[in-house]
Amino acid sequence: MTCARPYCLGAFGEVRMCIHRESAAQRAVKVLRKSHMDDDEKRMLFNEINILKEIVSTLSQLYPCV
Repeated sequence: MTCARPYCLGAFGEVRMCIHRESAAQRAVKVLRKSHMDDDEKRMLFNEINILKEIVSTLSQLYPCV
């Protein structure tokens, strides 16, 4: 993946606009620094990841081309 400079900066990381090399698909990628997070913040991060995985799974079942 090829990424541009940060699009948005936050307390724990940044969001970059990236392009997948093989498909040329443009995506927003969240880059986080776990070393700056306490245990509760890490737990919230992993909760967010699990929610996003469920959303992707549901969408791929509803729309097989996703």
